[in-house]
Amino acid sequence: NLLDSERFIDKTVMIYQIKLLKLLGLMPQLEYCVNCDNKLHGSENVNFSIKSAGLLCEKCYGADVQSLAISRGTAVSMQMMAKTPLASIGRISVGAKLREEISILLNRLIDYQLGEHLKSARFIKTIG
Repeated sequence: NLLDSERFIDKTVMIYQIKLLKLLGLMPQLEYCVNCDNKLHGSENVNFSIKSAGLLCEKCYGADVQSLAISRGTAVSMQMMAKTPLASIGRISVGAKLREEISILLNRLIDYQLGEHLKSARFIKTIG
């Protein structure tokens, strides 16, 4: 099924991007607020700071006015993707909304870290 193939490709690209960020020491902070170092709780609303590469708690949203509001599920899914061995990626299930949110976040983060847009990510999207 073409739709299933597209979802698998999207998920696989996201997982490889996360694994690469982790390998390069650029993995975003997804458990603690990057501004105040408080541990984030599952029900808490969070924002993601691209420039600080991590989550901001509700009290620290103002630390980066350009931060993106994301669901807590996005952060949890990204943590899971970082920890899951590549041989087991088929077991990871990510809904459409989370997939879109993670993809946007990763593309912006990688663009910011590299200082330019990755052409390979756009190319993979066109062949997928």
